[in-house]
Amino acid sequence: RAEYVELENDHEIAKKQLSSLDLSHSHGGVVATGKNQTNAATLQQKLESEDKYKDINARLRKLLAEERKSLLQVRQNYAAELKIRTDMELLLRQCVEDVREEIARRHVETAQF
Repeated sequence: RAEYVELENDHEIAKKQLSSLDLSHSHGGVVATGKNQTNAATLQQKLESEDKYKDINARLRKLLAEERKSLLQVRQNYAAELKIRTDMELLLRQCVEDVREEIARRHVETAQF
């Protein structure tokens, strides 16, 4: 987060520097002169590069948020599957216990006769 704030501050400083360069008017347009032309081009490239990285950063943050939502959904689905399996395991164990009791009861009945 601190790096992002620092990048924002650098971006604003670069914009101010670009706007404060000594510019002359030629043929109705604005043209940078001499050393300022190089500075203007460099600053413009820096601004474009920073804007590109901001766009990439925004897209990656959005993708990360979507992936987090997806992970949460997968975890919820997994928990639901475990609960269903656990319920079925309990039912199966109860059935096995009932069958054991029935077998034991029949052995006792058979032994009495």
